Amino acid sequence: MKNSKVSNIIKHNIKKNMKNKWFITLNILIFIVCIVALNISEISNFISENDDNTIIEIADTKGLMYNNLLSKFSTMDKVEFKKVNKLVYDENNFESNRILIETKYDEQKILEVKIIASEIISDDYYYPIEDATKEVRNAIYIKQNNISAKDMEEILKDASIETIIIEENDEMLDR
Repeated sequence: MKNSKVSNIIKHNIKKNMKNKWFITLNILIFIVCIVALNISEISNFISENDDNTIIEIADTKGLMYNNLLSKFSTMDKVEFKKVNKLVYDENNFESNRILIETKYDEQKILEVKIIASEIISDDYYYPIEDATKEVRNAIYIKQNNISAKDMEEILKDASIETIIIEENDEMLDR
């Protein structure tokens, strides 16, 4: 009996408050604040986007990745490429729009790539670098081990996995 009276009082107060303009305004304001709080990083990135070109310097002494990276970034605006012999940078005075990439050939790892930047690199830049690295590494591996491109493609193909989920039903529970 007490629970029904309490629930009736709560229902009455909620209905009464929903008609109040301040209640509606406050709820809309709280909703907007929550949306802004959840997306603050995206909003700050949007506001702080500068119009500077992103400078990508590549130290590729053996010429393994430069052309591949150039083709990966050819469709992007505001990207400037520089091929350098050696990476020179000052940790205390490093521009935020600068990305340095150093490639080295290694017998065991085949290809080592070092990326240097002042902050976390956005996915727009990281994934093309990663894709280019994989492509060049695979091409070197194919040449070193006399593997045909078709065989290498088959090796790198994703595994086919079929998933079947069987839900328990009433018949299975009876047994």
